[in-house]
Amino acid sequence: MNKSHTLRWGMSLLALATLMACGEAPASSSTPAASSKAEESSAAVSSVAPVVTSSEEVTTEEEVTTEEEVTTEEELTSSEEVEFVWFLSGSFNGWDQKNENYGLKEMTMAPGTFAIEGVNLKAGAQFKVMGGTGETAEWYPANNVVISENGKYTIVFAPAGGLEPMAEGAWVSDDTKVAYMKTGEYEGEVTEVEYYLSGAFNEWAAKDINHKLTKMEEQKEGKDQYSILGVELTAGGLKVTDSDGNWYPDGMNNDYQVPAAGTYDIYFVPEGGIAEWTDYGSGYFYVGAHAA
Repeated sequence: MNKSHTLRWGMSLLALATLMACGEAPASSSTPAASSKAEESSAAVSSVAPVVTSSEEVTTEEEVTTEEEVTTEEELTSSEEVEFVWFLSGSFNGWDQKNENYGLKEMTMAPGTFAIEGVNLKAGAQFKVMGGTGETAEWYPANNVVISENGKYTIVFAPAGGLEPMAEGAWVSDDTKVAYMKTGEYEGEVTEVEYYLSGAFNEWAAKDINHKLTKMEEQKEGKDQYSILGVELTAGGLKVTDSDGNWYPDGMNNDYQVPAAGTYDIYFVPEGGIAEWTDYGSGYFYVGAHAA
């Protein structure tokens, strides 16, 4: 993804309609007390007479109150209901599909454009927008969006595309349908991400503690570098996974193929893009024979 791109918006990305009408409870009525001695005397003589307030009046008042409370509750529920079409799915929620906690709402100021705000994401988190109205789920963009900095994010999706880079701090994905902007600081404890080797040799186990990579003091092209040396591998696919559920490289049918069983040294850079490593997992890692 080209992180030099930024997003053009003529309106605030945070402009989502949240107005809600609320009813007021009906005022209660009071019955004035008797004031004359004649009335007191009459009340004493007629001590066995029924109370003036009839059961019909009480029932009517209760019915009115109940009806108003139900109506108000129904109106409130109706105003909050949203039929989501598009959802955020990624490593931070286990790639959950159509989770309404991550539903995108259509922007009132930009019909046909959807947004979700205040998403708490750690550096390295990956996501796509998924959903659609057809029988087959749609996923955008083609390549996962990868977050490079801890923070809270607003994510905007335009199914028809056309999002253009413009304002500093807003980034547009490869196909100009998905844009994201950091709008706040990350909430919660940020723990150091751990990396593990995964592949045909361990039946693609994730977070395999026996194949954890170690951070090296030496960097590669100014980027943090990890390694695991003298590891026994079988012929077959190979990738790196991390403690947040991300895979390197992400996607299907792009893993590095170990040519033959043997003992290897693996070097890995989470940020990827190492030009001389492009034959070993899209520039994320290097696989070499172990030096005895």
